[in-house]
Amino acid sequence: MSTKEVLYICLAILLRTILSLCGLVEFLETRVEISTPFNSWIRVKEAFALQNAGFSPYAGDAVHCNPILLIMFNFIDRSASWFTPFLFCLLDIIAAFLLSNATYLYRLKKQSTENLQKSQFAPNTKHLLLNENENTKIYLFNPVVILSTVAKTTSTITNCLLSCVLFCFIQRKPVLCIFFLTMLLFVDVYFATLIIPVFLFISQGGHFDWKRVMYLNLFFLQCLGCFALLSYLCFGDWSFLNSTIGAVLTLSDLTPNFGLYWYYFVEMFDHFRLFFLFVFHLCPFIYTIPLAINLRKDAFFLIYIQLLITTLFKSYPSIADFAVAYSLVPCFAHLFHMQYRYLILFTWFTCMVLSPVMWHLWIDQGSANANFFFAVTLVYLVAQVFLISDFLQAHFKRCFCLRHGESMLIDGENGVYKEENIPDACQSQTFTSTWRSENATSTTDTVNTTNVVTSSDMVEQKKMDFERKRAEHYANEAIVARQYFNETFPLNNHLTMEESSKDLQSTSADDKKGKNKQNEEDLPNETAGKEDEPEGSKKYN
Repeated sequence: MSTKEVLYICLAILLRTILSLCGLVEFLETRVEISTPFNSWIRVKEAFALQNAGFSPYAGDAVHCNPILLIMFNFIDRSASWFTPFLFCLLDIIAAFLLSNATYLYRLKKQSTENLQKSQFAPNTKHLLLNENENTKIYLFNPVVILSTVAKTTSTITNCLLSCVLFCFIQRKPVLCIFFLTMLLFVDVYFATLIIPVFLFISQGGHFDWKRVMYLNLFFLQCLGCFALLSYLCFGDWSFLNSTIGAVLTLSDLTPNFGLYWYYFVEMFDHFRLFFLFVFHLCPFIYTIPLAINLRKDAFFLIYIQLLITTLFKSYPSIADFAVAYSLVPCFAHLFHMQYRYLILFTWFTCMVLSPVMWHLWIDQGSANANFFFAVTLVYLVAQVFLISDFLQAHFKRCFCLRHGESMLIDGENGVYKEENIPDACQSQTFTSTWRSENATSTTDTVNTTNVVTSSDMVEQKKMDFERKRAEHYANEAIVARQYFNETFPLNNHLTMEESSKDLQSTSADDKKGKNKQNEEDLPNETAGKEDEPEGSKKYN
């Protein structure tokens, strides 16, 4: 470990200690953006009180923490309660160290792989390749991570286990990766969406071995059984399943949080509840297979996108759940084709400012309602959607540019797309796509494309050819329209289209005058009863 890393760690511990001593712990423990019913330290302390009084912590609906974590925290609280804040700091340091190394190893392996495939890439794409100078450590000084650690939420443990999974994932250690993933599932069941990316990673890197995959599947099931049995032995009953996994799936606690579920299910009728629970819980899993098909060559990027989607559709999310995802952004710094990065950053900052304000207006002042706070959370989640779509778009765009180049312009101002097998008479014309569609069967395997830089004279010549072709096309359309007109109106064959249109216009004008005259004759004659009125002064003769 270098001196710079030691300095980072010391500064991170000092910053967390100062914030803890400033009296922010009690305030942050009650913040709905940070603490949820499933990660709140207040709920853990309530479990301590119930356990010390001889009651089961899972007798009611207040405690949703895993039994193994409850036993560990209770032991630390009894023996050395002063060590609890340092335990959370230690978990943060471990998570930061693992994420930093995972980022470095991923970029290093990605760089070596792309260097071996340089011959398959298009020319002038050297700036798109990775370099090893973009490994940034931001987890320790992420404000979301700092606030979560000071509030002593169990999300710190979740992030540490997730960092272990990612580190073992990139180190190609499937046994340890599956072991930590199993532990992670007992803390948060939504991370089951990472199972497919992990096993997809196992199948890569050589010949696919069915025996190895079956062995790892059996090991995964054994780990699940062992952790379930260990959780049962902590309190001697299976009630923890209903209070942990069951409460997540049934949404028994509708405490407001930074997610979507609580608002919809508060206003939902009971006979629709089961159906929409199924639909909402399906959202984190429905994207797994399509993403696995499209991102099968980059399993680490697949697990990162699936992580973002999982934290987006969780039933009890907090801003601490996005800490690992935000800290891994430098890992994909090569995806520079992102359109909404400033909009996402500004939206995130705005939501962090407005969320406490809307909560205060709703809960403390009573001058607002739940719609104000939910609107902020909705905008925050929309920003996460933009982040996911930007990452996917940037990834696919970079893959395309590496294969075909960035300056590949068809009929553009800076160059043309010349194909060797297209006839020379067609090279200066703009119907390359038409020619390709007509000759696709004969030139599928023989067409080779190169980028040819043309001068301004050639570009002007191509523009003139394009205008000439367009004029010929319009002329042909006019001939076809004239033929159709003559076939439709055989009585006007001796007339041209212009004369026929004029004749039709004059006929319609005469008909309009006749109708107006008839309407005037039908009007009542107001002076018909006046006999002494001269005949010449009558309105109608």
